[in-house]
Amino acid sequence: MDHRGKATQFLADKVHRYLPSDWLVVKEQLQEADVQWESRYGTTYLELKLASDFASSIVSKHMIDQETRMLELEGTKAVVVIGLLRADDQGRLLAEVGGNHTGQYYRNIDGKCWKLFQYPYVGMTNYMIRLQERGIAVIYVPYQKDLPRMVGGMVKRSLKSRSEFSSRVVTKTLSNEASAIRLLYPALSQKAALNLYMKFGSPRLDLTGISIKELMEIPGLGRTGAKKLLDSTKV
Repeated sequence: MDHRGKATQFLADKVHRYLPSDWLVVKEQLQEADVQWESRYGTTYLELKLASDFASSIVSKHMIDQETRMLELEGTKAVVVIGLLRADDQGRLLAEVGGNHTGQYYRNIDGKCWKLFQYPYVGMTNYMIRLQERGIAVIYVPYQKDLPRMVGGMVKRSLKSRSEFSSRVVTKTLSNEASAIRLLYPALSQKAALNLYMKFGSPRLDLTGISIKELMEIPGLGRTGAKKLLDSTKV
């Protein structure tokens, strides 16, 4: 595991409790990715990106260099995006950042500080789709505290069978906007994602004042899914 990034440092300190008991976390400078491990099915590579870093990399096009490098690797590959992403009322990309910041590129919304990028939110979701279509999975982890458990679960599953990430290559029949909803909320079915987009008209699901009962009226969404969706959109 690379020891230089904030996300990898956090992961390295906490992931051991979710790994097999005979595994050790080795911190060293890696060239190929931020996290990697071997199983009998091959090598798994993870590139960890805080939400604001991911957005910056897309805008600066640095992410394209990383994408090219990952495509050259033999094995299972994924970009893990950590933190909240959303659109502002003009469709521009916002990424949550820690602390308090002021200036023209920062917004305080619902008690959280967000960095504004002069880049369309849908452009970011389209890039996520492109990565998946090229064989690089995209895993969205809204809250950093969930990262160690998620990675530990991936390691254990990879030891039992060939790694298959829960993020999917999005079906062509969904619009880009509905695909974006499914990327942000991967547990949703295609039917539910499309019907949510048709109801709300945006990948940004503003469910303020919406009850579980009302969500259950959307085809493809049951009580459990409605509750999880409602909880996940409370930012």
